[in-house]
Amino acid sequence: MQRFFRVRVMRARRCAVLTLFGLVASAPIAPAQSPAKTECRATPAAAEHARVVERWIDGVWHDGRVALVPEIVGPTYLRHELNGTRSVTPAEYAAEIVAVRRALPDVRFLVHDCDAVGDRVWLRWTMVGTGAQTGKAVQRVGMQLYRLDGGRLVETWVLMPSTDMAWP
Repeated sequence: MQRFFRVRVMRARRCAVLTLFGLVASAPIAPAQSPAKTECRATPAAAEHARVVERWIDGVWHDGRVALVPEIVGPTYLRHELNGTRSVTPAEYAAEIVAVRRALPDVRFLVHDCDAVGDRVWLRWTMVGTGAQTGKAVQRVGMQLYRLDGGRLVETWVLMPSTDMAWP
């Protein structure tokens, strides 16, 4: 299994550092979107939150282990999205993830920036994959802020600009 990122605590600096390694999807990626090592700064108190997000992206999104959703997502998951705010249960959200993975079976999130402080973890990412029906490369960029409570994702703010945008 290829790892999306790994967490390591840098004790000498009095802060935790989350090292993220993006994966190359089977779809072609423009040079500006090529995966590169990214360090995510995390306070010592937020290092565990960074590990939860690691498990979320690697385990659920990349590996498709939707059985992890109830362990990682709180009983209600509040999602602030472009079309409004909605609350979903772990079962409802797991079904949405299955649908996305069915449409993009090789979906990967390439993380460009990350920071974890307090109960929040934010990411700037590019989602890449290959459309199952079309065979065409799909790419979306986004910024996402997660709020955690009790070691579980309970709220997120998601911004995904127009589909023709790419991060520099």
